[in-house]
Amino acid sequence: MTEESSKTRKRPAATLTDPANKDDSAALPPLKIRHLDAGTSPGPVLLSTPGISAPRIVFQPFTKPRSGPKPAASRHHAFPGAPTTHDLLLHSSHHPRLDYSASTDSDGTTAHYIAVYHPADNTLQVQPVHHLTLRTTPRKPADNPTSSIGSGTGGGAVRRSAQHQREELGKQFGTKKAKKALASRTENAIVKTSSSASKDGHPATDVQSAILDTVSEITPPPPSDPLAAKPIPTPNLTAQRPEDVYPFSVLVPPEIARLVTVREWQDAVREGEELTFSHRFPANRVVRVGKEADSADVRGEEKLKALRYLTLLLEFHDALLPRGIGRQVPRPDALARKLDGGGGPWPMTLVDAVRRRFTTNDGKELTKWHLDKLRTHICALALFVDGGVNTVTVDLKEDLRLDPGEVRRYYAELGCRVGGLTEREREVGGWRNKAVAKGVKVARLSVPVVFPKVSRRK
Repeated sequence: MTEESSKTRKRPAATLTDPANKDDSAALPPLKIRHLDAGTSPGPVLLSTPGISAPRIVFQPFTKPRSGPKPAASRHHAFPGAPTTHDLLLHSSHHPRLDYSASTDSDGTTAHYIAVYHPADNTLQVQPVHHLTLRTTPRKPADNPTSSIGSGTGGGAVRRSAQHQREELGKQFGTKKAKKALASRTENAIVKTSSSASKDGHPATDVQSAILDTVSEITPPPPSDPLAAKPIPTPNLTAQRPEDVYPFSVLVPPEIARLVTVREWQDAVREGEELTFSHRFPANRVVRVGKEADSADVRGEEKLKALRYLTLLLEFHDALLPRGIGRQVPRPDALARKLDGGGGPWPMTLVDAVRRRFTTNDGKELTKWHLDKLRTHICALALFVDGGVNTVTVDLKEDLRLDPGEVRRYYAELGCRVGGLTEREREVGGWRNKAVAKGVKVARLSVPVVFPKVSRRK
């Protein structure tokens, strides 16, 4: 023990890394850095626009030398507005109602640079720049730069400004009769339009009008199609086949389709295992659709995903609590317990996506409109699973606990016609008992799609 402890260890090498394991970055040539001066022009500017949508207008630059001793490097700059020696101000009055100005907010202790890398010659060009913040101020009528006496539109602005000054003088130094007349004229004045007025009834200010003009440019107009207000999936009115009217991407959006897994159902159908469900529609179709998904047809896998998503919507529909003519969503823990039935377990991300899609903004309730949206999507998914042309409504009638008239109304909103079984449909579906088959209804979709007309109340 004494001899072993007395032995000294070798001193570790100064380099901690093995030379054989060095990366390839050591073989790169050294980077050349070039510091660019301001030159004879202001150069680029970093502009922050907090809460403002910057328009495409021309700014006029103004420079101001900073107080204090100038750095030694400043004499090399030819432009009298370098970030190290001067403050920069940008101003524009091209907007009809607003003045835009961008100034420096920093105290000069922080420097900003723009670097451009050129891989051809392995150089990095660095240039100091100004960092400005853009702000807007409403322009007074007398400050309108377009109000020139010689121009046609400017003369009107000057006359309006002079009239405004006379009114102000009358309010301050006029007689009682003159003040009363001015007050009456102000009260009876006609504002521009009701659309330019604010919510409280007062006319919109210049700032509000400018903001509304900007919003109208970037916001698309509301759809004039009456189908957009209906609680139904968006139909493809240009479809040439009935099965293309409500495609899979509309019924199950891509962000939700990624969360719907069908591997467990495919393996169970392939192995002949039994799957238990709480509803008749998925129980009567999972084997047939699962076999179609094993084929090379892409639509077969989409049908199986649509069937699994439909199963979740049916369980979500059963978990809702009654609340007037609408429904209320249970608490998350209670909702998870109610959804732990046939077809599950369901990932909470998928459940949250369903809740956000078919509930109000707070995610706590379903109004009559949202409840109709949930049921019409269930009916459209059932139509897609059965081929997109026709579907038997008896299973959904039992699963949703609806009257035959309500099921007929939901399918009619989708553009389907609900009627009895034909002789061929009765033979293919195995409805041997004619008395039972007489009460079975089928929803059929054809192109062009005919939607019910909106009834007008008198």
